[in-house]
Amino acid sequence: MAMARKQFTEEEIAILRTSPHVLDVSPLIIHFTAAFKSLFLIVA
Repeated sequence: MAMARKQFTEEEIAILRTSPHVLDVSPLIIHFTAAFKSLFLIVA
């Protein structure tokens, strides 16, 4: 199953960059912090 190829708008990117869980964001990819990834893996 293919993932959607939606690109984030400049507004969405600006909002995402304010999150303490986001390390970096581009129009196609969100990079989360290691702390968030480890928390997510424990909960999931």
